[in-house]
Amino acid sequence: MVRPPTDQLRRFLVALFTALIVYVTAVTGQQPSVPQTNFPLYIEVLLPMVFTAAACVALVGVVPTFTRDSVDPIHSEPLLTLWYGFAASVVVIIVSVVFLITVVGALVALPLILIVAVYAHLGYLAVARQFTDSWTLTVAIAVLLSGILAVIPIVGMLVGTLLSLLGVGATTRHIL
Repeated sequence: MVRPPTDQLRRFLVALFTALIVYVTAVTGQQPSVPQTNFPLYIEVLLPMVFTAAACVALVGVVPTFTRDSVDPIHSEPLLTLWYGFAASVVVIIVSVVFLITVVGALVALPLILIVAVYAHLGYLAVARQFTDSWTLTVAIAVLLSGILAVIPIVGMLVGTLLSLLGVGATTRHIL
């Protein structure tokens, strides 16, 4: 029986991700433990929370219409938004590295990185928006989510990265 190409692709991706998880787990188990940072836990939690609070308040306060319109694609088409976020992040990294080579380019690259970091928080706002319609509570939930993800070692970093890619993707889709 000939299977449709989508079924074969799905089976291939499942096998690939299973092999990748087994490989990463085996390699990670052999690595020495990561040295502990010198910062207390409350600093490691408060720093992301403060930056998330500042970014979310700036987004909701300065550009509320843009924020509201950018959060919608995250709910309606998350995979396409994630793809846009990944592609835009790769472009921003390449452009920033090229610009950082010169002093004049650094004056462009550093604000670009800061702007992308702020708009990356749209992903956190999108998740928080699922729980309430009030923007004040949405920002509070996004800040708490950021703090919780900062405490969780590997999964927190991965989920935070996905949320940030969703935020960058939503911004990119809205601009394009």
